[in-house]
Amino acid sequence: MSKRVVLLFGVEHAAFARRCAQGANVVGVVFERRSLQVRMNMLTTRLRRLGTWTVLGQLGHRVYRRLLRGCIRGSEETGKGTFPEALMVGDINGDEVVAFLRKHQPDAVAVYGTSLLRKPLLEALPKDNYNIHTGLTQYYRGVCSSFWALYEDHPERLGVTIHRLSPGIDTGEIVLMAQPPGNMVGKAQTLAEIDRIIAETGEMLLLDLLTGRREPARISPAARGTLYTEPTLWQYLRLQRRTGLR
Repeated sequence: MSKRVVLLFGVEHAAFARRCAQGANVVGVVFERRSLQVRMNMLTTRLRRLGTWTVLGQLGHRVYRRLLRGCIRGSEETGKGTFPEALMVGDINGDEVVAFLRKHQPDAVAVYGTSLLRKPLLEALPKDNYNIHTGLTQYYRGVCSSFWALYEDHPERLGVTIHRLSPGIDTGEIVLMAQPPGNMVGKAQTLAEIDRIIAETGEMLLLDLLTGRREPARISPAARGTLYTEPTLWQYLRLQRRTGLR
């Protein structure tokens, strides 16, 4: 009998959630659309850690990238009828998410694009839990890993990691890693294209795990990567001038 799976996904990954439900035994899904309070808490934390000037640069980067993409984001049409049960929350760490897991008692949980999971939710996860990180964690942890690999002139470090959840950021046991085809990355004209190629590579790996086409391995990298945050607008423009990527 196939494993019972619960998905904890950011709402922008709803289309992939539907693909998972078509191929795996998904018994429930929780979508996070971050509430204003969660967003304000994240902003306050960044201001405290990084300072006003850096955070303003990060906000500028975010606005500029959206303008380049024409404000096109991942589909947020959840298609709730696709799933046996779907829950929309403003904070993935809310008590209702822990209750959702206890109700469904999944054999596996997949996490993709949510806020950082806190201790009560981590403790409610089954042993088989997986997170997609769109970077190679022996080099880059945190966010925007593709950007930082290119910014540091290491395109050979582009890739994706499937790892188990842990209290640290992208520090859990690695179960699968992959790199996208070099010819596809080489043809990309925008950073968004590279991000999409890497994300799709990770999605294929995760779906293979959830459907049983692949078994989790135990990969021990030689080192733990540096924790990165979002780049600033001026860092993005510097990369753009050097590489020609939009």
